[in-house]
Amino acid sequence: MGWSQLTSTGGASPLLHRISDDAYFYFVHSFAAPAGPWTQATTRDSRAIPAICGERNFSGVQFHPERSGRPGAHVLANFLGVPQ
Repeated sequence: MGWSQLTSTGGASPLLHRISDDAYFYFVHSFAAPAGPWTQATTRDSRAIPAICGERNFSGVQFHPERSGRPGAHVLANFLGVPQ
């Protein structure tokens, strides 16, 4: 729980378009799903935790974009397809 950075897992997530690698996001939950082929970005606790998952036109995030300041607003704009 708290502020943490993301690490891309190789396949570029469209939600992270034009978001810097040093951006922080706000995580509230202490639970996590296991990583899988749909994991597009992770964060670190005592292990790598999936932070963004996506498959075709489905996307999900573990953090709270609405509480993550400017980077979170960019994630929401990317989700909606709003040019920045």
